[in-house]
Amino acid sequence: GLPRRFAILDSDDQRSLLGRAVKELELDPRAFPAREVQARISAAANRGHGPAQLAHADQAGPEVSRIWERYIALKGEAGGVDFDDMLALTLDLLRRDPEVQRSVQQRCRFLLVDEFQDTNHLQLELLRRAVGPERSLTAVGDEDQSIYRWRGAEVENILSFEKVFPGAT
Repeated sequence: GLPRRFAILDSDDQRSLLGRAVKELELDPRAFPAREVQARISAAANRGHGPAQLAHADQAGPEVSRIWERYIALKGEAGGVDFDDMLALTLDLLRRDPEVQRSVQQRCRFLLVDEFQDTNHLQLELLRRAVGPERSLTAVGDEDQSIYRWRGAEVENILSFEKVFPGAT
C-alpha cells in the first residue's frame, strides 16, 4: 500500500505530523506534546501493539489512540513511513507471505546482530522470521549493558536467546 518512492519520516517529521493530528482532533497540545505522544506510540508499536491496545492502556490512552489513528492517516497522505513502520510492515509481510519469507531466508543465509541486549519485541520477531532453517545467526550482547529500555529494548530477548533459538551455542 505504499507508493513506489515512499518517504522515510525522521523524528522531526513525526513530531510535525503528530502536532498536526493533535490540532486536527482539537486536543490541547500542552496535554499531548508531540515528543511524549511519539514516545508512547513508538513503545506500543515496538511491543507489536496498535491503537486499539493503546486505547486501554491508561487514562490518556483513548486520546493517544485517536492521535495515533490520525497520525497513521497523515503518514498515508504523505506517502511516508517511520522507523517503527519499517519494522512492523516488514514483519507483517513476512507473516502473511511465506514465499517472501523464504526469499528473505535464502538471501540472508548468515545474520549477525550486535548489541542484541538492545533489541525490542518487533526486532526479535523480525529476526525469527528472517533466520532460515540453518539458523546461521550470530548474536553479540551483554545483558549487563542493556541501556535502551526507555526505547523499547527488552533485556529478556538476550536472556531467552537459547529458548527462542533452540540449539544455539
